[in-house]
Amino acid sequence: MKTPLETSRLWLAQAEHSLTATQALLELGFWADACFHAEQTAQLGLKAYLFFKGRRYVNIHSVRTLALECGKEDADFLSFEEYGSFLDRYYLTTRYPDALPAPSIPFQSFFEQEARQAVDQASEIVKSVRDKIPSESADPEP
Repeated sequence: MKTPLETSRLWLAQAEHSLTATQALLELGFWADACFHAEQTAQLGLKAYLFFKGRRYVNIHSVRTLALECGKEDADFLSFEEYGSFLDRYYLTTRYPDALPAPSIPFQSFFEQEARQAVDQASEIVKSVRDKIPSESADPEP
């Protein structure tokens, strides 16, 4: 069984990979996809922190709620509550045509400015988590 630190590092690595992919979607002009993946990236990052703090299972799919849960461990994360409210809007509306008023479809309904804001917010969240989880280079020699 992995330690909380080992588990959190895996989740953080996935969050960082997801952030790189999200930035690529942004640069390619896939605004809706970038918004959705920014939301997912933020979730991965915040879950990494909760695993670091000893959580064994995190079944939360709201960035805002995850930020509040992380805030119970470290008040710095409470500053991400507003980001969470912004990013949570992209969980469904960026993917499902029936989540928007007809005749809208997701890939035509999101634009560069909000995609950049979403990616910037996800990036800030991942950076904050990265700063809280000790890197492998910080591990003591065996």
